Amino acid sequence: MVKDTTKPGSEEKEISKRGLKTEEIIEKATKPKVEEKSKKCIGFQTDIRNPLQSVSNSKLKTQQEVVEKKATQVPKIDLTKKIIELHNDGLTTSKIGLILRSEYKILNVKKYCGKTITLILDENKLTQEIPEDLSALLKRAVKLIKHMKSNTKDMTSKYGYQKTVSKIRRLSKYYKRTRKLPKGWIYSEEQASILVK
Repeated sequence: MVKDTTKPGSEEKEISKRGLKTEEIIEKATKPKVEEKSKKCIGFQTDIRNPLQSVSNSKLKTQQEVVEKKATQVPKIDLTKKIIELHNDGLTTSKIGLILRSEYKILNVKKYCGKTITLILDENKLTQEIPEDLSALLKRAVKLIKHMKSNTKDMTSKYGYQKTVSKIRRLSKYYKRTRKLPKGWIYSEEQASILVK
């Protein structure tokens, strides 16, 4: 057993030197420590189980984000003309959206002008024969076909090809129903290779 070397009354002397009373020290020790949040949130939704944690999928905006949003004003441009220019340069709808977000700070085209990029291109008759998402799947399928020819024993790529083909067929059914593809359109390896070229 280790003996206490501290003399009785030594603690009280230290407290008296600091100018603190024993009652104040006891109060400080008994008070629960409250965790201060670094960022004050506007419209903060708390969880019942843990009040310091926010509810999942709750879109919260910090004070810094609100100030930054006010500071960064969206420049006034003719969006329809800009989208047509970017489309004529050979960019897809997704890439056009990325450019508008990064350069012109337009996060949502529909909120800015009331129409989506695809609708604006439809009105000006600049849409592609095959939609963007379907064409991306066709490109992936063609790459996998080439890979499977050179690597015949690669079963994972074969399984990946089967999954992409099923996605293509599901999407084609939807686009046939919405009349974006002709009713006689059927997926085949030869047709996919021609379309990708």
